[in-house]
Amino acid sequence: MKKFFFIISIALFFFCINASAKEIGYISDHFLVTLRAGPGTNYKILALLGSGEPLKIISKKRNWTKVRPLNPKYKGKEGWILNRFIMKRRPYKSLVDELAKKNAQLKEQLQKLTNQLNEVTASHQAYQEIKQRYESLKKECSEVLSLKKKYSNNIKQLKEMKSKLEKIKKENEELKRSQAHRWFAMGAFVLFSGIVLGFILGRQKKRSSIYYS
Repeated sequence: MKKFFFIISIALFFFCINASAKEIGYISDHFLVTLRAGPGTNYKILALLGSGEPLKIISKKRNWTKVRPLNPKYKGKEGWILNRFIMKRRPYKSLVDELAKKNAQLKEQLQKLTNQLNEVTASHQAYQEIKQRYESLKKECSEVLSLKKKYSNNIKQLKEMKSKLEKIKKENEELKRSQAHRWFAMGAFVLFSGIVLGFILGRQKKRSSIYYS
């Protein structure tokens, strides 16, 4: 029966060691704790651990706990610390520092988002200004096109009027030449008629003078 209880006790001991090996502890608030080579104040001090230092709990013996600091600067040292200096929760100072760090990160992210929002707002305003300018230019271009069309129509009408004027001018010159020819022909006819009439009258006058003589 005693052997049975002894075996049970050994099994519980090893179970507690294995269970405690998975635990994570922290140096309690506002302390600088000695990490010793053994479970007693007479053992050599291996390191001084500050508040909030994370530890891997390996095993426990009475009032002492064997731990391995997780900070790489301790290079995997293992030692013993009094149980009262170890707690399961993270120290408040460490939590406050972490929250302050996260708060600073959130502020930085908020500032970035604010800057991006300002850039987007500025871009939107610039887009609206460009859009207004585009609409104004579009309206001006429409007016210019309308004026250009009117100008083209006026140029066309002017060319037509100029062509008509040239035609009238040409016809007028032809009419003047025709009238000049007509007047010349009439003058020549009158002159010729006068000569012929003078000639006829001259002959008749000669005959009359011969007859009366």
